Amino acid sequence: MAQLATVTTLSTLRQRNLIARAVELKAVIDGAKDELDEILNTFRSLGDGEFQGRDGHKVLVFSTERVTLDSKTVKGFLTPAQVLAASKSSFVTTAKVS
Repeated sequence: MAQLATVTTLSTLRQRNLIARAVELKAVIDGAKDELDEILNTFRSLGDGEFQGRDGHKVLVFSTERVTLDSKTVKGFLTPAQVLAASKSSFVTTAKVS
């Protein structure tokens, strides 16, 4: 049997403090992601390979072909009922800092 989620009430002050901290963390994480992307792009520009760092750490760069299904083209071959029959749906709960 599925467990039911419990609802916890946060005080206004606690809620504001948590949101303020989430905003701070998001700024740090976003900055770190940008810096990491810059570093990895430097290695990507060198081409495929294994680049050794300190303490056994390394950066691996490899190229692969990714094949994806062109949904727009496929939908042109199918009737609306077939598209619906082949579709999946799911429920997602999202929380994000803005």
